[in-house]
Amino acid sequence: SLVQAMQGSPSGMSDDEAIGGGLGPAGGMAVIDVQGHLRESSQDRMMTSSSMLQEVSPRTRRLHEIGEKIATAMGSLIDRGLVDVNISDEYVQVDLKSDILFASGVGNVAPTAEPVIGALAQVLVGFPNEVRVEGHTDNRPIRSAVFRSNWELSAARAASVVHLLTDSG
Repeated sequence: SLVQAMQGSPSGMSDDEAIGGGLGPAGGMAVIDVQGHLRESSQDRMMTSSSMLQEVSPRTRRLHEIGEKIATAMGSLIDRGLVDVNISDEYVQVDLKSDILFASGVGNVAPTAEPVIGALAQVLVGFPNEVRVEGHTDNRPIRSAVFRSNWELSAARAASVVHLLTDSG
C-alpha cells in the first residue's frame, strides 16, 4: 500500500535525504519521484508508440503506465504549467509547483492543493513502486520562530506532502 511504501526511507537513503531539503528554484516545488524506470518530456511521452513499448522491459512499461495515469489525472494542471510529469528510465517524476502547494514561508499544504495530492495518491496507490518526496523552499532566506532555516521549511513541506499522500491512499 502507499502507506507502507511511505514508511521508512527508500533503500540506500538516510531519513534526511528521503525528506528532501536544500534551496529549490525560485518559488520552489514539491517533487514526487516514483522509483522504477524512464525519462522523456511529456510531449515526447505522448508520441511514444505502442510498438516501441512492446520492445522495452516490463518495468519500463509499468513506468510508462504510471506516468500516463498521472498525466491523465493531472491534465488540466499540466496544461496550466502547474504540474510537470517526466518519465525516465529510472523513475517517473511529478513536479508540483509551489504556486498550488504552499504560501510563502508556510510548511503546511494549502487546502486548495489537497485534492491535487489526493488525486495523485489515488493513482499511486495501485502501484508497488517506492515513492520519494522532496520538499523545496522559498527563494529567499528564512529565519522565524517556526523555521530556523530554509532547510527546516523544506523538510516540513516534504513531510506535509508525505502525510497527505498517506492519508489519501
